[in-house]
Amino acid sequence: MTPTITRARTNISSGRIASRATRMLRVGVMTLLFLPGLSWSDENKPVARPSEGQGEATPEPPPADEKSATTEPGALDDVASVVLTKPKSSWDNLADIFFGAAMATPFSEGSVFVMSGELSNKNPYPLAYVVLRYELLDDKGNVMLDAEGYNRGAEAMRKDELGKSYPEDVKPIAAGGVDAYRMVFFHDEVPRFTSQRVRVVQVHKAKP
Repeated sequence: MTPTITRARTNISSGRIASRATRMLRVGVMTLLFLPGLSWSDENKPVARPSEGQGEATPEPPPADEKSATTEPGALDDVASVVLTKPKSSWDNLADIFFGAAMATPFSEGSVFVMSGELSNKNPYPLAYVVLRYELLDDKGNVMLDAEGYNRGAEAMRKDELGKSYPEDVKPIAAGGVDAYRMVFFHDEVPRFTSQRVRVVQVHKAKP
């Protein structure tokens, strides 16, 4: 019995180490993907088709009963003042995500689901940053999984593997200006969703 117990304990310990290493790798990859100064190709990136399991990424305003614009101090009430355009979504190979490689098979090993697009600041003043919510939906429109992120110029607000953010590196969105947005979901962390949606949930005015 002793060798069996020893082997079992070794397997459990190895599993925990592997799990910890995987989490660290994911955090590191996410940090790299969202570095403010990093440019990765969106050209030739195919859009996921409904027949492949993902419907068009549809930007929508939050429901009227959702208190999404006032969850942080300084957030403006008018989330409709930021308009989302040019939504795209695709399954990509994680190893090739920076190069706009061919689409990966949905939910396949090593694949990631990417949602991206542009947002326009319709306000007559600059914005410090915009918070967006990315939602993966079932066939009835129910949210199965969601994640929040920032506009591309404010991705320094995202906490890195040390839990730190760098608001001093945020680039404001000028009045009438345009910025990009994007979110990455790892294949083994998402449910078998059928469509997706992006919402503006917070709008923060830039300080004078």
